[in-house]
Amino acid sequence: FVRYPFTGFDFADGAAAMTQGPVLRIVDLRDPANPLLEDANQSLTLLPGTLPQGDALAGVHIEGGYAYSIESLAPNRFFVVDVHDPAHPRLVATTSLSLGSVDGFDVESGKLHVTVR
Repeated sequence: FVRYPFTGFDFADGAAAMTQGPVLRIVDLRDPANPLLEDANQSLTLLPGTLPQGDALAGVHIEGGYAYSIESLAPNRFFVVDVHDPAHPRLVATTSLSLGSVDGFDVESGKLHVTVR
């Protein structure tokens, strides 16, 4: 595992998602008695390379079979990961939002709400 603090956790739709530094981890909860984090396919490094101090994924939210995460520092890349099959998460979209320093975010009814400083 990566040596970064955990920055976010959410669960819904048979999946749990955790952010840790540049990494998004997806745990398959479709069988609650046997949660699965089996292999590297369930860990996605969304922020490649060496991160500037203070940069990381600013949390994670799951809604409608998708996990959403955002980078805490500019360029504030926003990521959408398909977790309909939690054993095989798949990055489906990314964009830069250029907002500044992100303190937190939420996705509700398909709308992104971001707190910046």
